[in-house]
Amino acid sequence: MNDLINKTNKILFDMGLVEKLRTYGETHIVGSYMTDTMAWNDIDIYISNEEMSLDRLYEISYYVLEVFRPCWYEAKQDELEDGKIVWFHGFETMIMGELWNIDLWFLDKGEIEVAEDYIKYVLNAIEKEPEIREHIINLKKELIGKGLYPNTYTSMSVYNAVIEHNVTTVEMFVELQSR
Repeated sequence: MNDLINKTNKILFDMGLVEKLRTYGETHIVGSYMTDTMAWNDIDIYISNEEMSLDRLYEISYYVLEVFRPCWYEAKQDELEDGKIVWFHGFETMIMGELWNIDLWFLDKGEIEVAEDYIKYVLNAIEKEPEIREHIINLKKELIGKGLYPNTYTSMSVYNAVIEHNVTTVEMFVELQSR
């Protein structure tokens, strides 16, 4: 298991983040954590937003500020192009002597199902070819080293490149993205 997964578990469970978020809606840990392809200190959590409100946004903000003491924090209600409302809390904080990025997305169940289906797709590919996991992690680390991940390229672009195009190097990845 990726050492980052162990550290993430401490934040999610030992520090009570998941337990707290479950009081606001059905909670889904997504992203690289679920595929065991973490390459940096980043946690993405989706929470169903049926019960979300501006008052709850303030409550969660208070909780995050009180418990995690972030050095950067953003919380907002936003409307997607299709008119759906999403709520976002993003913050960076020092935990275990390291900077962590944590994103909380309050979405409708349909959006969450799409994300979970994609995770299943990635896990299925890794199950068929276990070396894919290492290729994904190594490619992410190389991209981080060049300042290209996560701001220029996303995890999904890395997953797709490795799974669908057998990309294993930054050079191959950048060439594929420029097509």
